[in-house]
Amino acid sequence: MLLSYLILSSSAPASTQVTQAHAYTGIRLNSISHFDPKTVTYSLDFYLWFRFQGAINPQHIQFINAVEPIQLGTPIIEETLGKETYRLYRIKGNFKGNKEYSNKKF
Repeated sequence: MLLSYLILSSSAPASTQVTQAHAYTGIRLNSISHFDPKTVTYSLDFYLWFRFQGAINPQHIQFINAVEPIQLGTPIIEETLGKETYRLYRIKGNFKGNKEYSNKKF
């Protein structure tokens, strides 16, 4: 699978009661390049957006199949309408694919 896996983690201490918050997210893929079938690695360039209410910090996102850690940095766009926040980031990085599929012939 060439698309990246991501998880949004919370940095709240275990003893702190955390209320559940919801976020909507999506990507717009710009390019996939430098694919290496031997190592199942590739480069991605994409836009990542978040739309949420409450205390969600997208800076805590982790790309679990990134070759090196990726920091979101400053959003390209950040807007707040009422209680809802929208943030858009541009991501460029190298990622690892699933080696289970590297030897399959399709």
